Amino acid sequence: MAFVIDSPDQVYKIDSDGAFAVADIFKNFQVTNVSGNTVTGTSEVQLDYSNSGIQITVALQAIDISQDVGNDEAGVVNVDVLVRINNHFYKTGTAGLA
Repeated sequence: MAFVIDSPDQVYKIDSDGAFAVADIFKNFQVTNVSGNTVTGTSEVQLDYSNSGIQITVALQAIDISQDVGNDEAGVVNVDVLVRINNHFYKTGTAGLA
């Protein structure tokens, strides 16, 4: 059995490859592939901080900075960001903030 999460409003946590700031909330971002773990076979994807935009076709929209204990503060590289899929099959993308 598998669970498929297909809600366009599902929130995901992803780390940023750049110094994500509070002013970046509600901007749209692409993702970038980074080196995975060769032992576990797990791949890794990060929010591509240098590739943001307002276009509705951009993959993710940042909606907040994760409040998890141990998460770095805003403005630090690799901070965890809460995102939703912007270019979703069940929902038209939303323009990000400039």
